[in-house]
Amino acid sequence: MLFDAHARAFEAFGGVPQRGIYDNMKTAVDQVLRGKKRKINNRFEVMTGHYLFEPEFCNVASGWEKGIVEKNVRDRRCSIWSRAKDRRWADWAELNSWLAEQSRAAWSELNHPEYPALKVADALQDEQAQLMPVPRAFDGYVELLARVSSTGLIHLERNRYSVPTEHAHSAVSLRIYPDRIAAVADGVRVATHSRSVERSQIIASLKQLKLHGMAASFPEVAAQARHTEFNPESFMHQLIQSESAERCVRSTAYQMGAARFPAHRDLAGFAFEQASVDEALVRSLHSGQFTMAAHNAVLIGGLGTGKTHLATAIGVEAIQKHSKRVRFFSTVELVNVLELEKAHGKAGQIALKLMYVDLVVLDELGYLPFS
Repeated sequence: MLFDAHARAFEAFGGVPQRGIYDNMKTAVDQVLRGKKRKINNRFEVMTGHYLFEPEFCNVASGWEKGIVEKNVRDRRCSIWSRAKDRRWADWAELNSWLAEQSRAAWSELNHPEYPALKVADALQDEQAQLMPVPRAFDGYVELLARVSSTGLIHLERNRYSVPTEHAHSAVSLRIYPDRIAAVADGVRVATHSRSVERSQIIASLKQLKLHGMAASFPEVAAQARHTEFNPESFMHQLIQSESAERCVRSTAYQMGAARFPAHRDLAGFAFEQASVDEALVRSLHSGQFTMAAHNAVLIGGLGTGKTHLATAIGVEAIQKHSKRVRFFSTVELVNVLELEKAHGKAGQIALKLMYVDLVVLDELGYLPFS
């Protein structure tokens, strides 16, 4: 995709610039070295040599060095795609042609980010005289090594492509283009196929919609559907279950981080036989029922009797089994934060946040000075 994008861009510009400014994208940079030095991907370096332009990479976490372009591109892209989704397209070529027209039309509408009196199209017209001629398009492909099966098939992106059977059990080079793949053996192209990307596009679309659980389980669920009698309701039910489970895991991980426990503790790691506590009462508190009635629980004991362990275990259980929101504080830490909040004239903000928490754990109350 990267190489094809450059070829299309240079064709649209009507020339090749002498310099290109890039973020440190993995498709171009294998390793970020000190300062501006980079270990560049071999194929990317070959492409820059083909077009004879000099790549320049931004400093890490310094996106502004690329100029004021990203927001304009994002806004225009959203505008164009919002119109594209309401239409139907015969094929990719028709869609790409329409997108190219819309992009060129945008140049005449957008002001130049650094020279607002100029449109982007005007600035391009002024700069075209400085562009280098566009050579033939770079043969931009990503190369992978693949083994041919006994039935003359190769696997790529969960799809199968055929090659002549005389290459069975041998290794071939796969040259992957945006719209096709080519199999090369001993320097000779032995097969070319249109690239099938439907499944990858489904997974990419699910991820774009933040349906990561569905995206992760889709290949397995789809494989099961192909080997059984297809039932659309069952298929969707499995995907929804996967998404629900994934969201539950993510939510639990987030709440565990937000609780700020000093360490993970549970009752399995507590030695009741070595502690003088009422195990039945502790397990009752561990069930979280007291939070439903908005009751308080106070754990009293000397040093090293396991109060922090038990309080943390109760909080962990509340998150993991009952989806509660928990916040753990050292009492001295909380009082210091409240005093600081009051000194800055912002009293009440922490209390407001804690109103949305189901369980607050206050540890080391005995260390709080009476002052």
